[in-house]
Amino acid sequence: MYFSTDVGPTVSAVIAYLAAQSDPLVDLRVERPSLEDPFLEITTEGATR
Repeated sequence: MYFSTDVGPTVSAVIAYLAAQSDPLVDLRVERPSLEDPFLEITTEGATR
């Protein structure tokens, strides 16, 4: 799993890298975080420390 703040260039770079390695792309999913993701990150941050 990879995280990027600039998805377009990141996806292009991944595809170019895989093509250069002759490695077929089997699956690709791009997801935006839901409102729940940052909420959980903020509220559970203190619990893990």
